[in-house]
Amino acid sequence: MHGPDRSTRREVLALGVGALVVAAIPLTRGRRAPVTVRRRAPVMGTLADLVVVHPDRATAEAAADDALAALRFVDRTMTRFNSDSDIGRTNRLALQDAVPVDPATAHVLEQALVFAERTGGAFDPCLAGAVTLWNVNERSAPPAADDSRMYAGRRLYRALDVGTHRGRAAVRIHDPNAQVDLGGIAKGYGVDAAAEALRRHGIRHALVNVGGDL
Repeated sequence: MHGPDRSTRREVLALGVGALVVAAIPLTRGRRAPVTVRRRAPVMGTLADLVVVHPDRATAEAAADDALAALRFVDRTMTRFNSDSDIGRTNRLALQDAVPVDPATAHVLEQALVFAERTGGAFDPCLAGAVTLWNVNERSAPPAADDSRMYAGRRLYRALDVGTHRGRAAVRIHDPNAQVDLGGIAKGYGVDAAAEALRRHGIRHALVNVGGDL
């Protein structure tokens, strides 16, 4: 599907679910009518939509801001497109030495390795090289077989170690063809982190939508 179609569905979904959230809150005497606070921002290569419903606007605003900050933290820390992010540094340096990473990054990497094992490598967080080679946003034909063969059935995730180094979470890579890409898992973690930020503010009625991850 093309971008405009996805955007339209995302907007309808956000508005529709937001309306259901509002409708689900009973209005009783002596209580303030709930207010709805919305946030939309580019994050993780897509648009994030947040809908927060709460009787107190200041609480809803603060919660929405913190939830968006949580999403931006995940984006900033776990993107492979910034050479100074945890994943950017891992891909540049972890073949030579242990690379310290944020505990959240280590947690997501550990979970990615669990899913990689459970799927027999069908999900592999170390295929950034293959993703770059295929470059689906610009290619009109597959890459040459000789170029892609190095990634076929390799289970490159087994070349990634997540542990500690000098008391800090750290990662190592043992195969030059293994490059980390968390595009298949980081959005889901980001949505969970945003939801947890909302809960810390006592929010019980909300929607977090990051490119279809809800």
